[in-house]
Amino acid sequence: MFKRKDLWLLNFIVAFHAGTKQKALADIEHVWKQMFPAHTFQYQYVDHMYQRLYETERMQKNLLSIFTLVALFISAMGLLGLCLLTMQQRLKELAIRKVNGAQESQLFGMLSWDFIKWVLVAFVLAVPVSYYVMTEWLNTFVYRIALSWWVFVLAGFAALLAAFLAIAFQSLKAAHTNPVTILKHE
Repeated sequence: MFKRKDLWLLNFIVAFHAGTKQKALADIEHVWKQMFPAHTFQYQYVDHMYQRLYETERMQKNLLSIFTLVALFISAMGLLGLCLLTMQQRLKELAIRKVNGAQESQLFGMLSWDFIKWVLVAFVLAVPVSYYVMTEWLNTFVYRIALSWWVFVLAGFAALLAAFLAIAFQSLKAAHTNPVTILKHE
């Protein structure tokens, strides 16, 4: 029971063993009716109370997940468009390199690296900022978790994978083109 100034709040927190829920509720209701016959017996489970308490955080997590996926999709499309434009502009250079003996794997590596290096630079710049923002946000909670390094590594790997998938097809396509047809039109 809790007391606030002149008001008694008739709340009890009761723990019971697993599998004895129905018997425990019946016993508690029986004792309640004997001690407080003027008050109706109402109960809630603590886990349900906590679920309602953190409902906004769950909705925020869902919204952030959706916006993150949309942002990843938009950035991958932008990277794909940039890749298409760059490949179109560098077709003559690629054809000359291929005529001079460059292998397709070398051309693919060169084209991929041109985009992957910028993703790596963005990752290196984003990690300290995201660490600071996440630490400040987590400090607003009474009970919090510590940030682990593997979360940032996983995010970086996901960003690299998304970028690589966005540019791999176009890089392979540009590396496999016949240099004769490209140089003939130039």
